[in-house]
Amino acid sequence: MKPKWQAVVVLCVLIVLIAVPLLSCGGKGGEEVVTITIGNVTDLTGPASVSMRYINYALEDLAKYYNEEHLIPGVKVKIISYDTQYDPSRALPGYDWARAHGAKITVSVMSFIGEQIKPFAARDKVPLVNLETTKALIDPPGWVFCTSSLGVDSARTMLKWISENHWDWEQKGPAKIGFCGWNFSTSTEIVDAWKGYCQSHPNQFDWSGSYLVPIGATMLAGEVEKLKNCDYVGAVGNPTAYLARDFHGIGSHVTLLDPSTAALAGVQFYSDIAGWDALDGMLSISGSPLWDQDMPVVNLARELLDRYRGDKAQEIISTGSPYVGSLHNQLPILEILQAAVQKVGAENFDGQAFYDAAIKYQTSGPTWEGYPTWGFSETKRDLIDDRLMYRWDAEVENVVKVSDWIPAVKE
Repeated sequence: MKPKWQAVVVLCVLIVLIAVPLLSCGGKGGEEVVTITIGNVTDLTGPASVSMRYINYALEDLAKYYNEEHLIPGVKVKIISYDTQYDPSRALPGYDWARAHGAKITVSVMSFIGEQIKPFAARDKVPLVNLETTKALIDPPGWVFCTSSLGVDSARTMLKWISENHWDWEQKGPAKIGFCGWNFSTSTEIVDAWKGYCQSHPNQFDWSGSYLVPIGATMLAGEVEKLKNCDYVGAVGNPTAYLARDFHGIGSHVTLLDPSTAALAGVQFYSDIAGWDALDGMLSISGSPLWDQDMPVVNLARELLDRYRGDKAQEIISTGSPYVGSLHNQLPILEILQAAVQKVGAENFDGQAFYDAAIKYQTSGPTWEGYPTWGFSETKRDLIDDRLMYRWDAEVENVVKVSDWIPAVKE
């Protein structure tokens, strides 16, 4: 009879022999699978987490979908997430943590996170995909690829559309326009763009000033008092909800403007804070269709919700654009990864392979039917070149598309 310790050794060896094939295989047809990790430097518990939750869902669901459908043969995509708590000082620790855990690509949403990571991504040759776009991220071009639209282009495009479709300046004279928002780069860039546009089009717009407040500020009564006689007031992110509430509270008829798409990412939040009567008539601009559009990426978003978030699908749709909008922004990550692996092979994939595929990427094929063709290049790092305009409608308590694709007004 063998000693007990020998039996244990034999059992352990058998377990290992059984487990090894399971660990080395697992792909379709039994091919070996290489895990490629994407580090998501995000906000899980901070003030932006309400919207970020659904953006994170979209990235996770896309990875599951690509894995289950074996869309990148020989590859399993793994998403790991770091909580910045919306604190800029946690951007670099998040990037370092992702790299330490094997990330070959980094993803972030907020510009102030991406701007801090940018030089280190170039140093380490780890591509950064940022969902929000600013000049600092794309100029000079580097290892950052922004899958949305430059905020200043959206800001100028919005004013051009207003002058042609919303404000009769020939009869009423120039519209008075101002801005109030949290003090970070997206806000300052939009302010500069609007001031410049007003100076170039004095018959159409009269600049009434801007007021930038600390990130996280919610009490904006003083700024509302200073801007109450404007025809239009723009904002970025959560301050838009507080402005809508306070303008409505004093009976002001200001039309609010969302030039960064941030409000579309929090429709439920904004309506909870301000109410639909206060939001009625607000204008938003976006580089992606929303839930009411019968388009391939929107339909893919619905499919993924049904497959992975069935019990939360209606809740996610009711929040606005975070899931469907970010799916438009994050799908290119998987498509670029797919092209890179096809080019160099899964075992040879690295940051350089992703970079080389990214600078040749274009939106094309059946998935992007009905969209303009967008892409990156050796020098172009913002993906989306066209916009759609939306109006907030209290009667239907929803956001309604009011334009076809509009070519962006660039500098």
